[in-house]
Amino acid sequence: ADLANGYITATLDATAADPVTGQIVIHAEAVDAQGNVDVADADVTVTIDTTPQDLITAITVPEDLNGDGIL
Repeated sequence: ADLANGYITATLDATAADPVTGQIVIHAEAVDAQGNVDVADADVTVTIDTTPQDLITAITVPEDLNGDGIL
């Protein structure tokens, strides 16, 4: 974290046995040592899609060029 320069990094674990899917909102706000909450809080919406992509979208079979039945 480097709050003096205006940024912080965080990691969210998405490897749970039953992960959340769909839209989630991540809310961030800064609180100093005295408990003062920064008024410039932020929300970010993230969509999590765990559906695997279809690996085969189309299969093209070439034509038998010389008529011998072998492609």
